[in-house]
Amino acid sequence: MSEPEKSDVRSRASAPRSQPPNASAAATLLLGALLTVQILLAIRSATGPLAGDEPYYAAKARYFAEHHRFAPASSSELAVESGRRWGVSDWRPPGYPLFVAFVAGRNFDPPGLHRRVAAIQSGLMAIAIILVFRTIARLTSNRSHLAIAAALGVAPWPFEFTTLIGPDSLTASVSAIGLVVLASAVRKSSARAAFAGALLLSITFTFRPETIVLPPLLIVAAALLSSRHRRHIFLAGVGAFAIVLAGQCAYREAFVGRLQVFGPQRLPDQGAFDWAGTWIGTEHENDYFVFSLRNGQGARSVPDRAFGDAAEQAAFETIINRVQREGGYSETDDRAFAALARKRWHDHPVTVLAARLWHPIHLWVNSETNSQLLAAFTRVPRRVRQALLGMLLLFKLAAIAAFAFAVVQTVRKGPAEPFSALCILFVVVRTVLIGVILNSQGHRLMVSDWTPLLASSIVLLAQTGRHHRANAH
Repeated sequence: MSEPEKSDVRSRASAPRSQPPNASAAATLLLGALLTVQILLAIRSATGPLAGDEPYYAAKARYFAEHHRFAPASSSELAVESGRRWGVSDWRPPGYPLFVAFVAGRNFDPPGLHRRVAAIQSGLMAIAIILVFRTIARLTSNRSHLAIAAALGVAPWPFEFTTLIGPDSLTASVSAIGLVVLASAVRKSSARAAFAGALLLSITFTFRPETIVLPPLLIVAAALLSSRHRRHIFLAGVGAFAIVLAGQCAYREAFVGRLQVFGPQRLPDQGAFDWAGTWIGTEHENDYFVFSLRNGQGARSVPDRAFGDAAEQAAFETIINRVQREGGYSETDDRAFAALARKRWHDHPVTVLAARLWHPIHLWVNSETNSQLLAAFTRVPRRVRQALLGMLLLFKLAAIAAFAFAVVQTVRKGPAEPFSALCILFVVVRTVLIGVILNSQGHRLMVSDWTPLLASSIVLLAQTGRHHRANAH
């Protein structure tokens, strides 16, 4: 075969092929069925009283539903925000309470509110996955669409926390839809689509404040990836971001009387979190330690590897004994843990840096699935349940490995396709932001990254396989 003929074969193989109607219908039907199961599992599991941060969101939403505005900060809240008083500051943006108020109407009965929030959040996630599937289908050959639909529909991680009255699931679905729309703007060189995609991505920082980092980077990336109208795409994206930013600033000015984007995050156990972030442990070990302090327990389950030396362990024991003696955690205790964290940085910087590098790894490499799936598996025989959970763990590790391969290929060869490039940028930046900069290993914060991770991994694997088959010919 001559070189021009080989080149022609490669070009035909790399171009997305039209999908026969029966294959398209089968893949769509399979995905729809699997996503329906995910939604039903979420709704069924959404029961019980409000817990954790849920009372905060419900109370904030109830006030808005009754008064059509948010209450200004009280004098005690202002004192906490300024640092004059120990406690929890109201640092959260207003987007998610607005969502809860819309979902609840005027019915804030916990079981009913849980079910409605779960239904809408899981439904939005299903819509996001369907849009992602349609985008992937345009980039891959028809022979892989059934497998892609199965992978996207079975993956439990995008549906984790859909039953929780908290912003993580909503942030995840809106982010995924925003990435699809922004990639479409690049493909079509459309300023209107760029505005819509950037608006969706920008709205997410009214749910979770740390996501404000993402929209500017993605807007710049979209403009650079576009072959035409780069300036228009950039300006449209910046305009959308500016609108949401102005709305967030207006909320903070009305809430605290000052023009600012976000308020300071102050926690009564921030010092304990700071110290827990200086040693290598699992999310459950670190969280159990901090939460046990809150209710006056001894935190005796802290492993020996948490301590840099005998002096640090002795200081730890002194704090714990005081917590037990006084029957609760105090500002004095938290300041002592903050001092212990600073000393750990000074005495053992390498160990602390190693913990910082461990956290982004543990955000992904863990055995978490989602609570509604685990509840459903309790009805399955133990051996079958263990086998299914083992298969899901292998699926997770394979997806993470495929994503790492996608990152390496993108660095080596450059971004070949806008949607995958935007997804990879999204996941990498959020992983570094959450795990390294914010020093957290709470996997709840990574639910937004699962759909982009799966999407970019699937596209790369499908296209790599197609190129190998073309070269074989």
